[in-house]
Amino acid sequence: MSSSLCKSNQLLATVFMCAFASICSAQEEPESHFFTTTDNVRIHYLSIGDVGSYVLLIHGFASNAQRGWFNHGIPQLLAQNHRVIAIDTRNHGESQMVKPASPGSALEVRELIEHLGINKVHIHGYSMGAGIVKQLLGEIPEHFLTASLGGSGILERSAGKEDVNFNLTDIDIPIMAINGSSNTPFIKTVRMTRELTDFTNFILPGSNHMNAMYPDTGYAERLAFFIDINDKK
Repeated sequence: MSSSLCKSNQLLATVFMCAFASICSAQEEPESHFFTTTDNVRIHYLSIGDVGSYVLLIHGFASNAQRGWFNHGIPQLLAQNHRVIAIDTRNHGESQMVKPASPGSALEVRELIEHLGINKVHIHGYSMGAGIVKQLLGEIPEHFLTASLGGSGILERSAGKEDVNFNLTDIDIPIMAINGSSNTPFIKTVRMTRELTDFTNFILPGSNHMNAMYPDTGYAERLAFFIDINDKK
């Protein structure tokens, strides 16, 4: 093979590798979108991934889609097999501020699912986001492939007060709780273990409520594993 042909092949290989690296890099960057809810609130969300089933992520209080999920690499990992949507709930991130220092609402999550025309989705929320997941489990359980609660769980009934407004025994989809070992994981999950028909309890050794989602805890890998083994193709 001539020297010029070798150099040509090497150049083509270099161009191909650079183009491939550029595509992979682009896929790691989320796309930004907005929609408006029926109560006239402008909501922002990020998306990444273009194959597989949908995964919807809901951040915790005072956080947002970028800081709560993407900065920890969680959607990027999930996007290897799924189409990932991460919402900024009202009063958070780039979504409209309706009332300062106030939580998000299940309304925008429910209407985002409708807006995207998603029939079935894996839904996961952390802390405040997990509270929204619990509410939606009582409202639209038919839309979920799985539901998982990060930094949260479902508490025992206390003095006539219910943590959820539905019977756990009626839920027939896979449910997961994922908590740091320093974040009272068993208090939150005893009832779930007893009453749910398909429940997985992941505990992250040495983690607490504030650092459980960090890259070195295994949070992303455990979430991806749960979703993948329960995915309905």
